[in-house]
Parts: sequence; C-alpha cells; structure tokens
Amino acid sequence: NDLVLELAKTQLMKMITAQSVEMAKIQHSLQKLQRDSCTGIKSVGLPVTHNTRQYSQGAWMKDPLGIMGVDTIFVMELFSGRKVLEEFENMDKFKAGIVHKKHTLPYNYDGTGAVVYGPYLYYNRENSPYVVKYNIKT
Repeated sequence: NDLVLELAKTQLMKMITAQSVEMAKIQHSLQKLQRDSCTGIKSVGLPVTHNTRQYSQGAWMKDPLGIMGVDTIFVMELFSGRKVLEEFENMDKFKAGIVHKKHTLPYNYDGTGAVVYGPYLYYNRENSPYVVKYNIKT
C-alpha cells in the first residue's frame, strides 16, 4: 500500500513538473505575441491582384528606408537568366505597366530573393555563391 502511494506521488510530481514546464512555454509564447507589432491584425481578406506580368516568377519590392522613394516599386521578372531591374514611380504606374526606368545589372541574377535597401539592390549572381550589391542611383 505504501509503495503504491509512493509511486502515485512520484507520478503526480512528474505530471506537475511537466505542466509547469508547459505553462512556462505558453507564457513565453504569449509574451512574444504581445510584443509582436502584427497583433493588431483583425482579419485577412481575399488576395488583390495589382498587376499581371508575362512571367509568373520573379520579385517585386520597395525600399523600406524610402530613400528610393516611398512609393517606388522595383520588379525583377523570372528567377534566372536576366539582368534587368524595372523601376516604377508608384503603384498606379506599376498597375498600368508604365516603367519609369530600366536598370541593366552587371550580372544575371538567380532566384527571387533580391531586396532593395536604400539606394542598393542586393541579389544573388547567377551560378555563383556571391551576392551582388548594385547601386541603383548610378
């Protein structure tokens, strides 16, 4: 009888410890959610098509710093074998397909992971492990 009671106590302590660890994980997750700036999102609607292009692959982006213009949109079509960056003045021009400027990059790009940050475009050089830093302003 005492052995059964001791085993039950031991099992109960294991369960309490496991629940304690789980509660700490939940509390940590809640704290992260409270710090997350996206928690103000109430709902997500249906997707909106802003533009269609000849190719289904590629990347479009904006400069998060706004140095290249807060409304400027950059587009790189396809994911390899090209070296053209298109610049659109704003969303309306992008929707209408009115290119403000075409930049010819020094090397072809690979992938869709390019990013504009300030006056620079960072992209993966085709068939290489190198990231190219291209000054858009020059």
